[in-house]
Amino acid sequence: MFCRFCGKELEEGSPICTNCAKPVISDKVNANTNVEVEEPTNPKNEKLANTLCMISLILFFGGEILCAGLVECLPFLKEVFSVLAGVCPLTGIVLMIIARVKAPKNRFALILMWIYIALFIVCFIMFIIMMIFVVFMCGGILTQIDWNNCG
Repeated sequence: MFCRFCGKELEEGSPICTNCAKPVISDKVNANTNVEVEEPTNPKNEKLANTLCMISLILFFGGEILCAGLVECLPFLKEVFSVLAGVCPLTGIVLMIIARVKAPKNRFALILMWIYIALFIVCFIMFIIMMIFVVFMCGGILTQIDWNNCG
């Protein structure tokens, strides 16, 4: 690596140039402001991320509906479409993750990620509430059984 100010070769790991005593600044840092420079986004990756996010939304929210409609049209493939209906939301999440990796600063992918996280949290809370309800219902039923006449 060379000093950006005087052009001399720098010693490995040195925080300042031994020739001009200026601080060593990496390629990702602006020499004038000492602030890290944002790397430009690749327009191809941004477009790919937007496309992947759109497909992700369709699969996550519409995949089951699409598969249900296809079962009506092609009843002999009912088993195939029922498996696909379960795989569609998972595929949507995977596509969102790929979009986030390809274009980490893409807002569509970021918002979609937070939507999926929020949905997961809501579903988890609903599951816990249902389990508590089932436990109380079973407890109520068990108290009404006459256990003396069971055997």
